[in-house]
Amino acid sequence: MRYLKWITLGFFSLVLLTFALSNRQPVALSFFPFESRIELPLYLFFFVTLIAGVLMGGLFTLIEKVREMVLLKKKDHAIRALKNEVEALKAEKKIAEGPKKSKTGPVALTQV
Repeated sequence: MRYLKWITLGFFSLVLLTFALSNRQPVALSFFPFESRIELPLYLFFFVTLIAGVLMGGLFTLIEKVREMVLLKKKDHAIRALKNEVEALKAEKKIAEGPKKSKTGPVALTQV
C-alpha cells in the first residue's frame, strides 16, 4: 500500500511538471469588478488555485473534525452521567432490599 501511494504521488508530480513546462506563456487575468489586470504564467495560476483548494479543503475538514469532537465529548459526558445514575440506582435498590435471607431455613443443632 505504501508503494502505491508513492507511485501515485510520483505520477501526479510528473503530470504537474509536464503541465508547468508546457504552459510557460503569460496569461492576463482580471476580476470583473476591478479594472486591474495581472499577467502570470498559466502554470503558476494553476498551482496557486490548486494550493488554495487544498488549503480550503483542509480547513473545512478541520472544522468538521472539531465539530465531531465536541459532539463526541458531549455524548461521552452523557454516557458517564447515565452510568453513574445506574450505579446509584443499583446501590439504592440493594439498600431497600435489606440483607438477604438464607434459603435453607433454620439449622437444627444436635448433640452427639
